[in-house]
Amino acid sequence: MNGKKGDVNWVVIMLVLGIIVLVVLAMGFLGGWNKLLPWISSENVGETVTQCSVACTQGSVYNWCTKNRTINDGDKAIATDVTCQMLATETEYSDIGVKRCTTISCESSD
Repeated sequence: MNGKKGDVNWVVIMLVLGIIVLVVLAMGFLGGWNKLLPWISSENVGETVTQCSVACTQGSVYNWCTKNRTINDGDKAIATDVTCQMLATETEYSDIGVKRCTTISCESSD
């Protein structure tokens, strides 16, 4: 064998690190990242407010009126199956901060 002992050690270290990375990724995807990394917040209030604002600005009726969203405060869902329209108009969601959209009407044409 012409390889140096240092080369063999490097390969073993890289294999061990690769296996650790694969195990962490598998645990994260299969068991949930919140359980694996509890300090990573799943809070999405600000992101949802921004998405609703963009939907209004772009005139996206689907994203404003129809797309269901789940609002998380980091620990649990505080609103599920809600639309931007609901978040902007229903008083129980007023503290989330979604502004009304005057350029989109969600009234259905029955």
